[in-house]
Amino acid sequence: MTFWLALVLLAAPSGSCLDLPSTRQLLERARSFEITDLENDHASALLEGCRALETSRAAVEAKYRGLVEEVEASCRAPLA
Repeated sequence: MTFWLALVLLAAPSGSCLDLPSTRQLLERARSFEITDLENDHASALLEGCRALETSRAAVEAKYRGLVEEVEASCRAPLA
């Protein structure tokens, strides 16, 4: 688990369904910070056009997309 995701999970209220927009915002911030860290770590790769950065970035994007979908699904579940 990354530092940013851990921070979001600690900051998110236990009733994240009560404030879904804030939960989404926290996840977006964590995603953004993780992407920025990834880019900083691979600064030389950016200059060389390395595919490793894009692969890592896609993995981060997919992870956070999945987290948002999971939160939204769990919030819809009680309604069904």
